[in-house]
Amino acid sequence: MFLDTVLKYAPWSVSKVGMLERCSRQFLYQYVQKKPEGRGSTQSRVGIGTHAILEAALKPDVLDIRAPGVIDKALSELKERERPTQEELQTIEGFLPDIESFARKFAAFAQSVGAKAILREEKLAIRPDFSSTTFFDDKGLIRGVLDLGIITDHATAIIIDHKTGRKKNIKEHSTQFQVYMLLAMAKYPIDFIQCGVHYLGHPISWLPAPDGSVRAWSRKEVVELRTWLEMYLNHLETRLIQVSTGECAAERGWPCDYCGYSTPEICRDGSEEVQLRLEKKHNTNL
Repeated sequence: MFLDTVLKYAPWSVSKVGMLERCSRQFLYQYVQKKPEGRGSTQSRVGIGTHAILEAALKPDVLDIRAPGVIDKALSELKERERPTQEELQTIEGFLPDIESFARKFAAFAQSVGAKAILREEKLAIRPDFSSTTFFDDKGLIRGVLDLGIITDHATAIIIDHKTGRKKNIKEHSTQFQVYMLLAMAKYPIDFIQCGVHYLGHPISWLPAPDGSVRAWSRKEVVELRTWLEMYLNHLETRLIQVSTGECAAERGWPCDYCGYSTPEICRDGSEEVQLRLEKKHNTNL
């Protein structure tokens, strides 16, 4: 059973939980007071931009990336829409060969596994009773957006999440994928599901099954994650009680570099932390 305190702040997502765990004040600003953020960090903007180009490259009518101008058009639209800095643009352009390579390989992979449906930026959600619901249902419990997926003709779902940052061990993505599996099992008539993370320029890393082997999870194994999800969300109660008072101390550290509220006008603590970290980095490089 999910605690009333947890349901009060639903619907949740893995990123929303992560924010609360990192800094209660940032959570208060974004999800309670709904303060507008400043310009995002370079890393987050590069990630968003690269995802947009990947999405364009994997659209149904351009799954064969040899269609002329697909990536160039997506990059041009990104420049116009997001106005990336020169540094951001150079980083994004560095990923373009990997995007083209992945799109080609994915087309062949989808065919080899007997794909009958391709999922792109699929928005999924479940209610507290674990039934599927719409993404924007205010009675929803938790939700997520699948970057890319395949439903095969063997009642199996394959979910792939794109990443552009520092490559991490697949087990560090287990929380995200466990939520995704619960969402997908509620939505689709499938018996098995397998999840993998795709760091651009690297092969897909597949999430191990409960027995440690690299294989698809069964419906029974995914259903057993419901108990885990209750514990995962209910452990937030102490922090949520703090948020309800409106008095949340800033939790200073590296996340301040990526927080859109780390400005003197909104969060002086975060702004000071960013400046201190910049000075420390500068002194280290002298």
